[in-house]
Amino acid sequence: MFDVDLTYDPAVLQFDSVAFGDPVLGDQLDLSGLGTITGFDGSVAGAVNHFELSLDPAVDLDALQAGAFTLSVFRFTALNPGVSPVELSLNSLGDAQGDPLAAQWGGARLTVIPEPASAGLWFAMGSAAWIVFRRGRARP
Repeated sequence: MFDVDLTYDPAVLQFDSVAFGDPVLGDQLDLSGLGTITGFDGSVAGAVNHFELSLDPAVDLDALQAGAFTLSVFRFTALNPGVSPVELSLNSLGDAQGDPLAAQWGGARLTVIPEPASAGLWFAMGSAAWIVFRRGRARP
């Protein structure tokens, strides 16, 4: 089980969605197919709360769960160029028996670079390479 708050700069990023589970290993909190209780609230700009509680028996989680896996994946849309700090606050994180687990998160910073500027850079580099290639072929 986990209950996590994620904060970010809403002037730079817009929260789009959260996907529960590991993209490769699947949802490691639903290994027996019994389901989970999940939820998220992204109604406050700059903050998302999300949680998941497994309905699997503790013995199945202990026996079948991978040693390391992703709990969830957040998706954002870049709104403006800039840097957004991203912070996680653990409200609750527990093992298969519900006992608390310790975790540390140092945070991160996401840098948003405007696409037109990077597209212009790629175009300029491609044009320069084409000119050099063209000049090289024109010489005897």
